[in-house]
Amino acid sequence: MQSFTASQRAKMWTRFLTGNFGELWVAELEGRIVGFASTGPPREQPPVSDLELGSIYLLAAHHGSGLGQELLDVALGDRGASLWVLDDNPRAHAFYARNGFSPDGAYKIDEHFGNVREIRMVR
Repeated sequence: MQSFTASQRAKMWTRFLTGNFGELWVAELEGRIVGFASTGPPREQPPVSDLELGSIYLLAAHHGSGLGQELLDVALGDRGASLWVLDDNPRAHAFYARNGFSPDGAYKIDEHFGNVREIRMVR
C-alpha cells in the first residue's frame, strides 16, 4: 500500500476539514490523538445507503482496547451505512461483521492507495 508524505497528509486533512465532506471524530488519550473516524455522503453513484463510513483508523497499540468500537458507535450509532474495506483484511471484516455489516458483492481496485482491492460492506 502507498505511504503518503507529511505534506500530502496535511493537504488531505486541510481539504477534508475545510470542505464540506462530512464529519470527523477523534479518539484522544492523554492529549494524543490515537484514532479517528469520518462519515459523509456516499461517494459512489448510485448510492447504496445514505451514509458512508469514509474511514476509521486506530493506532495498532490500541487495537482490542474498545476504542475502535467507540469510534464506530459515535460515528454511526445504529444508522445504516456503507463502507469500503481492503479485501485482504480479515480483522476489519470481522469487526464490521460484528457490527452488522456484510459484503454486498461490489468491489473496486483503488489506484489511489497502490492498486489494492477493496470490497463494499453495507448494513
